[in-house]
Order: sequence, then C-alpha cells, then structure tokens
Amino acid sequence: MSNIFGGLTIYAQKWEVKDEVALDAEDKAQFSSAKVVSSDFGKSVCFFLKGGGQQYIPMSNQGEQLAVGDSVNLDAVTIQILGRPGDKDIMRAKINAL
Repeated sequence: MSNIFGGLTIYAQKWEVKDEVALDAEDKAQFSSAKVVSSDFGKSVCFFLKGGGQQYIPMSNQGEQLAVGDSVNLDAVTIQILGRPGDKDIMRAKINAL
C-alpha cells in the first residue's frame, strides 16, 4: 500500500531564500531616499521615487535591524526572493551592515 498523503501539497512550510540580489545603479537611480516605516508586516522599507510616489517592501528578519524612522543606505539593501510550496514568491528587503 502506498502513502495516501505522498502526493498532497504540504502547506505552511518555512519560507526559504531562493535568491538575493543587490540593488544595481539603475535601481538606485530611481530613488531619492529610503527609510524604515511601520506596516501590516511589521517593518517595511519605503523607497521614495524621484518622480514622486513610494514603493514598499517588507523588511527581512535577517541583517541589520533598524528602527522605524531610520534612513536606509541604498548601498546596504539587498532584495531577497522567498518561496515555499503552495505559495507565490514574496520579496523582503534585507539591510546589510556596511
């Protein structure tokens, strides 16, 4: 007899880092500044666009921990792509010590 649960998707597994990329010059050129803000996901990085508006990425629980209101050095930011079976990939902003 085979395992009847063998072919089922396992939900609520731990998120795993699939990729991590630094902001390149083109990415950084879009932003005038960035800072840590409070959000529904805990803390997020708010990227202020030079042309107006903002973009938000929740912060990773890895890397340097900054407080709400702290400025973020764009050279220290990497974007983590996290994945797990049964869910869409998500992004997190990791702040690395310089």
